[in-house]
Amino acid sequence: MLKFLSSGSILRETNTNTVLNSDLSELPTCDASVDIAFLVDSSGSISRSNYLREKAFIKAVAQSFGISKSQSRAALVLFSSSASVQIAFRDHDSTSSFKAAVDRLPHERRLTRIDKALQVATRDVFPFARKGVHQIAFVITDGEQTQESDTKDLKVVSEPLRKAGVQVLALGVGSGVNPDELRLIVEKDEDVLIAKNFQDLLDRVGSFIKSTCYLAGKRRVFNKLTSVYHASVLLLIMNFVITLSKKLWIYEAIAE
Repeated sequence: MLKFLSSGSILRETNTNTVLNSDLSELPTCDASVDIAFLVDSSGSISRSNYLREKAFIKAVAQSFGISKSQSRAALVLFSSSASVQIAFRDHDSTSSFKAAVDRLPHERRLTRIDKALQVATRDVFPFARKGVHQIAFVITDGEQTQESDTKDLKVVSEPLRKAGVQVLALGVGSGVNPDELRLIVEKDEDVLIAKNFQDLLDRVGSFIKSTCYLAGKRRVFNKLTSVYHASVLLLIMNFVITLSKKLWIYEAIAE
């Protein structure tokens, strides 16, 4: 995991009031074009002020990638006892519009069903992602998966996303998270990010954005190299077939 120091916080406390700081000019900019879906914890263990911090982080990431028709797009799945698509990829073509939608998200204050969020993302979000654009599922949670009679194994429910080429990132916030559980839903150790608490999340927002951008760019380069490799192999096979055909034609001509 990369570690960078952020230039400052987006949200600060003054007495009992939570104040949002609108100056995000110092945030890093990510030039990777992606379709990113945030899977956002809205459970009861998150206080009202921390829920605002979680929203502020999402808006900061969106601003760094830049939401537009020609650049990155963002979707959002909200989860607690259930999971639902609150924002689809097609809904917003500007960062300001997306951020306004995040501000309107309800706080459901119930359980933590990460498995349902992954299932909804697989079924209702990523089938509408753009082909040829790097795809990210960004899970944000402050706790462990709630165990109920119908709870699904996280490795199993996240597998369809990974098989479809979606990069799954997991961000755990606070002492209630289980890094080993988060590791089940991602492909590599470096795809798990941890913050001590929601204030730490904002204090290090620049670091987390740089890590996300780095991981997205790294995967994008790998995919390009893989495509080049496959094209090279295909070219070698075609050349071999052509050469073999010529030799067979010459052999048949001699035999006649």
